Amino acid sequence: MKQFPIIFLILILAGFVNGNISFSVDRTGETVPKNGIAEITIATEWLQGSNSYIIYPPEMPQLLGLKITDYVTFGQSLTVNTQIIQRVIHLFKFSVTNNVGMIAETGPIFINYRLSGSKEKMHRQLSGIRFKVVRFSRNFLMILIPSILLLLLIPIVSTIIIIIASRKKKKILILDNSSVEDSIMKELEQVKKYKIEGDIKRYFHELDELIKKYFRKKYQIGSILDLDSKSIGKSGPDKHTLFSACELLRLSHNVCYAGYQPSSQEQDRIYNFLKKSLLKNRPHKGRVEEEMYLKDG
Repeated sequence: MKQFPIIFLILILAGFVNGNISFSVDRTGETVPKNGIAEITIATEWLQGSNSYIIYPPEMPQLLGLKITDYVTFGQSLTVNTQIIQRVIHLFKFSVTNNVGMIAETGPIFINYRLSGSKEKMHRQLSGIRFKVVRFSRNFLMILIPSILLLLLIPIVSTIIIIIASRKKKKILILDNSSVEDSIMKELEQVKKYKIEGDIKRYFHELDELIKKYFRKKYQIGSILDLDSKSIGKSGPDKHTLFSACELLRLSHNVCYAGYQPSSQEQDRIYNFLKKSLLKNRPHKGRVEEEMYLKDG
């Protein structure tokens, strides 16, 4: 077991022989059920301390039997012995539209990337992923049926507990008027500590994730950078907000993965942008009654 980290390091470093950067594609399985969800992970890796790269979202122009329903990207560092490897992960979820017995596939996957500080883009084509569309298996049904029964049993047990508790006292429930803005605002307040501690990369990373999370929950936008402003409806963000979000996400990417040192004005700008958006869109709350306890009559 002691030799495992050394062997693992050799396997990882083997991917960096060509241009100090490697690409890989992984999937959840070889089959997917009809009308189910297929997932793939595209990873880009390079050794820290040599070159730094800007990685653009992968493109799959020849999807067959698949439709992108969600897309998330994030960066991470992997330490093996004394080597630090930077990774950019792209997670894709697809809804399956082909029928049973057919093949659903991504087609070739194209990735554009460039060296940090250079404007010249480089290109890499990866082999596509194929899934065979199948029916739900009996094993799946054996797991699904008990799960459904359990879900039906939970509210019954909960009702019994409530009835027993109500014999002692009755409680007027307060409606939860919390909104998406309230939830994100609580998380935003926690981000301040990273700036105070001087961890600027973590500060920008957390703000980057909160901006994407807010747009995903508020407007159902999976990837802000790939969104065409012309396709936004009346219920979506205005063009100025969308442009500012894209600009700040690119700034955050450069800080986290390209070694860019942001000014104090830029540090305040990304924080204030999100806070202003939350305050502007927070729904008006009505008066909330205090909890009251009534004695049994």
